[in-house]
Amino acid sequence: VQMNNLTSIVQSGPLLGDHHISYGLNVTLWISSSNLLDLYNETVISLTGNGKTIYHGGRNGTVVEPGKILEYVVPLFESSWIQLDKLQMPTAFDVM
Repeated sequence: VQMNNLTSIVQSGPLLGDHHISYGLNVTLWISSSNLLDLYNETVISLTGNGKTIYHGGRNGTVVEPGKILEYVVPLFESSWIQLDKLQMPTAFDVM
C-alpha cells in the first residue's frame, strides 16, 4: 500500500478486495508515505467473516515516517480476530 502526499487519513475503500486467507496465517501490510502519517486510533484494516467485521486500528505510537516503511501484521487467530460460533469450525476468512 503506497500512500503519497497525505495530510490526513482518507477512506480509500477496500484495498485488497475479497480474498480468502486461511485461518492461522497473517495479513501483512507495508505502508509508506511521503508525509508523517499518524495512524493512532485510525482503522488500518478491517476483517470480515462469519457475519461479523472487526476493525484493527493503530495503537499509540503507530506512525509512518517520511521515507520509511511501516509493517503492520494482523494474525488471523481467534483471540485476535473474532470469537467463532461454537458449532462452526473456521476454514477461511474474508479480508476486506
